[in-house]
Amino acid sequence: MARSIRSLGWVALVAVALTACAKLAPGAATASASGSCYAPAVIAGAPLARSNAAFAFDIDKRVMVLFGGGNTQEGSGGFVDTWTWDVQGWTRQHPAQSPPATSEAAMAYDLTHHYMVLYEPAPLAGATPQTWTYDGVTWTRTNPVHTPPSRNEPAMANDPSRGGVVLVGGTASGDRSDVWAWNGSDWIEILPDQGPVFGSAHSVIVSPKDGSLLVAGSVGAYRFGNAAWSALGVPWPDGTGYVGNVAYFVGTGFVRFAGNGETWTWRPELDPGWRKAALECSPPARWADTYRPAMAYDDSRDVIVLFGGRDRNDTWTFDGSTWAPAAGGAASPVTPSPPPPANAGSWATLARLATGRIDQTATVLQDGRVLVVGGSKEAEANQLATAEIFNPKTNAWSAAASMAYPRARHTATLLADGRVLVVGGLGPGRGNSEIYDPGTNKWSPAGNLISARANHQAVRLADGRVLVMGGRQPGRPLSSAEIFDPVLRSWASTGSLLVARDRPQAVMLPGGKVLVTGGVSVDTGGSLDASVLAGSPLATTEVYDPATKVWIPGPTMSVGRVGHAIATLGCSRRGHQGHRRGRPCREVRSGNRPVDRLHVRPAGLSRRLRHCAWLMVVGAPDGRRPLAGDRQHARRWPLPGVRRRQPTDRRKRCSGGVHRLAGDQWQQSGPASREGSRGCR
Repeated sequence: MARSIRSLGWVALVAVALTACAKLAPGAATASASGSCYAPAVIAGAPLARSNAAFAFDIDKRVMVLFGGGNTQEGSGGFVDTWTWDVQGWTRQHPAQSPPATSEAAMAYDLTHHYMVLYEPAPLAGATPQTWTYDGVTWTRTNPVHTPPSRNEPAMANDPSRGGVVLVGGTASGDRSDVWAWNGSDWIEILPDQGPVFGSAHSVIVSPKDGSLLVAGSVGAYRFGNAAWSALGVPWPDGTGYVGNVAYFVGTGFVRFAGNGETWTWRPELDPGWRKAALECSPPARWADTYRPAMAYDDSRDVIVLFGGRDRNDTWTFDGSTWAPAAGGAASPVTPSPPPPANAGSWATLARLATGRIDQTATVLQDGRVLVVGGSKEAEANQLATAEIFNPKTNAWSAAASMAYPRARHTATLLADGRVLVVGGLGPGRGNSEIYDPGTNKWSPAGNLISARANHQAVRLADGRVLVMGGRQPGRPLSSAEIFDPVLRSWASTGSLLVARDRPQAVMLPGGKVLVTGGVSVDTGGSLDASVLAGSPLATTEVYDPATKVWIPGPTMSVGRVGHAIATLGCSRRGHQGHRRGRPCREVRSGNRPVDRLHVRPAGLSRRLRHCAWLMVVGAPDGRRPLAGDRQHARRWPLPGVRRRQPTDRRKRCSGGVHRLAGDQWQQSGPASREGSRGCR
């Protein structure tokens, strides 16, 4: 998805898109009832038919949130109800208090403060607009010192660079072009109104690198940077009916659903103008001058969600290639499941940490306890030196000794003697390392790195030394690598990676070599969102040989990845790493035939998995944010030099097709099949 926006480094955080007038009003078009491309205009169990509702995605709870709106009967008063939507359908929420009934408001999720922010225009002349927040339980009215002047249909987006959300434009007596930022307690005016610049139908995205804005709407596309707006020369197509709604879809670009039922897209820096999409299925046309449908991007399911419009309450999703009717009725009630039996592989809620943290490390100690080290509290500049230990036998956390230096995005590696080596990271500890001894609960210095780094990887080698590679320094990803000797407590340079890699993933292979995968080679400021969406994630891999201290190219992944996970799979039926019937994985043989196949299969380990020493890489592909439950983008490699116990004629039964390794290239030698989708039997 970064392909469409890589040169500007834009990232869609949350966008609200709006409607405006154009030339041609749509007729009363209806959807075809053939196939699955049909949804009735009115659906029981969904919010009542409405238009101009506030609609945005809750990043933390992974649901769409809808508030208010109006219809031809409601007039200007509007609705006062709150709803959430996921793939199961709509659920009415019952907060203890709610904002006044409203229409033509704007809403965006504030990831910095973890709540939804609603801007309500003033209901009457002379009244003050209101700002409300919604935490998933109830609405709370805020009392900011400053508030943007009243306007209908502004655009809003999550904006961590400004400490909350950003609000752009809207329409009052005329179109506005001012910019405001919500910081959690007050609105800050970033740019005074410059008069009409772009029309009121617009969507906004935010660059994570410099906080610049990109707006696309009914008059054209504009960039805000250096305290000024500049036109990008992308006019709105003439004669295409009322705008309807505009939202930003990661990977597809700006998406416009027109009042006549047409869908148009524009990818910044790739498309010279808006393109009409030729779709097999589309929502029926709906009046979109005064009564716009709600439309926003669902970051969890990677689709645009469209709801309602004048006299309609149907729900549709757009995946970048076609629309499809979605579950538009009431979500099925959740029936509590009986508690699973012990040791059934189920999840359980454990005790909470004493300190909430992000970008920390967790290391399993030799006695089974878990050491959690460092991290940050919300902001990148607020690193932690504290550490905690979880005891799974007692389900309790206890404080461990604190490090000498606060750090986040570091690495923590279990050494052969049971101690833990912590290396680099953001903060004062970027250029040094420390060792934790669980037996004494003490930290000791482990020396300064040759190259200070964060976002790197560390792998313990077969001889007990630790290989550290890649990462970044401010302004540049790193290709350098170095090795720590725990006996000498010293650092030494080793061969550099073939390309710089910020946020790669690495693992030691049977035989002692190290495989590193993915990451980004361009500077995106270090954040994962920016790396995924604007960093052109790498599909290449490299293999390090400790004997020669040289990196060589490894097999290329099908898509670029960053923010992914990697692990070697073992020999047991459930894919656990380790031994099988008392023998190490790499000693399992099938005659003298080496493993030379690559399988692409859905994520998750097959219960029938019998392969030995496979490698699984799990994560979203180039430009897609990694999603929980994504079962489409995982890859398994047989590890070099490892043999397996399995008949040789199994090609047609492996999901995603079969590939052979010929030199440095993977070549397909068998097609994917439905039978293969169940895994290699």
